[in-house]
Amino acid sequence: MTHDQPLDAGICSFCDQGLRRIVACISCSELLALCDECDAMWLGPDTANLPIFPNQPEIPCPFCGVGGGWEHYRAATRDELHGTRWEAAVRTPRAKRIIDQPSPRSGDEGDQDAARL
Repeated sequence: MTHDQPLDAGICSFCDQGLRRIVACISCSELLALCDECDAMWLGPDTANLPIFPNQPEIPCPFCGVGGGWEHYRAATRDELHGTRWEAAVRTPRAKRIIDQPSPRSGDEGDQDAARL
């Protein structure tokens, strides 16, 4: 994973389509999650709480009230999330496997040893 990939907190529990991107308001630096599909907004990582739906197209920050659409938010960094309630919510992408090299199955090593005999 490169450090410039946007951090997300999983699939949007409202639309089941988009990702809950963790962003920071450029005016007040508060962290929140915005669905990149339906613009649902979470003030905290708990998906048991219903999201809010900010006025369009401004999408004002619920903390400071300043808007400007998606351009008013920037991707949050791992450093910013450290020690916050968002830190545990960040999804860790699975490592990509090299397609040309099949993953070893259990017992393969023994089969290869037996073939050499």
